[in-house]
Amino acid sequence: MKTSYLSVLILALCAGTMRADEVTLNDGSVLKGKVTIETEEKVILQQGASRLVIDRSQVARVDKTPFVMPEAPRPATPPADFKPDIGTWPPRTGQSYPDLALLDSNGNPFRLSSLKGKVILVEPVGMSCVACQALSGGHTCGGYLGITPQPGIDSLEDVLARFGSGLRFDNPNIAYVQVVIFNLDLKAPSVAEVRAWADHFNLSGRPNVHVLAGSPQMLTQASFNMIPGVHLVDRSFVLRSEHFGHGGGSDLYGELIPMASTLVSASN
Repeated sequence: MKTSYLSVLILALCAGTMRADEVTLNDGSVLKGKVTIETEEKVILQQGASRLVIDRSQVARVDKTPFVMPEAPRPATPPADFKPDIGTWPPRTGQSYPDLALLDSNGNPFRLSSLKGKVILVEPVGMSCVACQALSGGHTCGGYLGITPQPGIDSLEDVLARFGSGLRFDNPNIAYVQVVIFNLDLKAPSVAEVRAWADHFNLSGRPNVHVLAGSPQMLTQASFNMIPGVHLVDRSFVLRSEHFGHGGGSDLYGELIPMASTLVSASN
């Protein structure tokens, strides 16, 4: 990760016995928690609800505990000739949305343009992002693998209903797509990881909800900067608005969600 990644402080993970990392300081003391960001300048360590920002010059050694994925239902085996395609990623407001061709949480190939004609809400996801956990329904389902969802953020579906004139994901004119770009180790996720994520938040098996596994080509600064965030794609497959949870873009509650409602109403 590059130093500029530090500008996004929302990727935080609650430390737990399942994944204890250790940061040894120059004086010999050892701090335990979850290392969420590590650069040449700083190390950020999450300890429960506390977040420590440690100057790299004070750090003698960082020991990370590899993440072990819990068992989940075995996804389908994708076709041998399937190759992920990220199109013109990253997306740009006012232009056609990248026609992503990725595997869904069941291991089946999915092309985003198959949703053309619907209003699409696309959410780029980092599994360790506490806001992403909240938008996924973490305050109802509980945090994924012990991560505490960010307080004060409701699920995107609840936000949609509240600020979008009662609109919900079961409306056939809308689609909700999560693109899981970063797993808990900030790498591209496996289909099994994405399946476990979708099952945890009760997103599996819903007709207008799609959870996709991002590809390694999406592991870029641009992708990192857009998390947490929400993209609004109109029926013509054009990115109309985007919200960045760490600042910038459209206001989620006052602009993007009301616009989504307007676009859905126009499609009826």
